[in-house]
Amino acid sequence: MKRVIFYLSLIFTSMFSLNANVLTERYIDEHVIEKTTKKIINKSALTSSVVTRGVKQTAAFWTKEDGNTEDFVNFCEQNICKNKEAKEALFYRICDNLETIFGHNNRVTIDLLLPSHVPGYETTAVDEIFGAYDGLSHFTDDMFANKLAFLVILNFPHFNLE
Repeated sequence: MKRVIFYLSLIFTSMFSLNANVLTERYIDEHVIEKTTKKIINKSALTSSVVTRGVKQTAAFWTKEDGNTEDFVNFCEQNICKNKEAKEALFYRICDNLETIFGHNNRVTIDLLLPSHVPGYETTAVDEIFGAYDGLSHFTDDMFANKLAFLVILNFPHFNLE
């Protein structure tokens, strides 16, 4: 469980740090955010503060390439968890899947680095190339492209200590 929490925090950190430039250019305006928030609050058992924070943070990362404002509203309405049980189920599913992704990637990395790290292997030039391979090098971009990152931001908004 500690590993899963670590992975989630790593993803949140990378999403907010690698895409910080998106926060300066808003594609989704305040009117759309407000309209979306009101629609969701009327249909869910979640508190308005959590819904508002999730929609605002999702809007901060939404770009023209992700879809138009109607796509944004539809995405938020269809993908926000309507109650505590749905949110908990989503959390555990995300944890399981991320553990699978990171675990398998770790195994691949270990196997590819074996000739470089373990004595007894005859190291060749191709071993160096394979050893430099990183299956997660585009992980954050991929998660935004398939909208999984937006789903995480929407349902598990980032809170700071301020």
